[in-house]
Amino acid sequence: MECTPHVTPDRSLIDMLWEQVRSDPGAAAIVDDTEGQITFQQLWDRAGSIAETLSRGGVRPGDRVGVASDSSAHLITFVWGILLAGAGYLPLAVDYPTSDFGT
Repeated sequence: MECTPHVTPDRSLIDMLWEQVRSDPGAAAIVDDTEGQITFQQLWDRAGSIAETLSRGGVRPGDRVGVASDSSAHLITFVWGILLAGAGYLPLAVDYPTSDFGT
């Protein structure tokens, strides 16, 4: 199977999310079995709050933030928060021994 990626070099993922928030803020961004539906506006607001918390905690653009979480709406929201803070995320296996994580 051949796949041609849709490349948009002039827009970032954050730009694309913001466009969705502006065009249809009440539309479902995430549907999760435990949290139900999260709209684009709610996702933006929650991710922005996470970004602010990370920045106040010392995370700077270009930093990497490890994320250990089961797949969920919370995980998606946290990853967007990391991106909004200008950082990158590193997915960590939830079943990996926490004693092996560095600080």
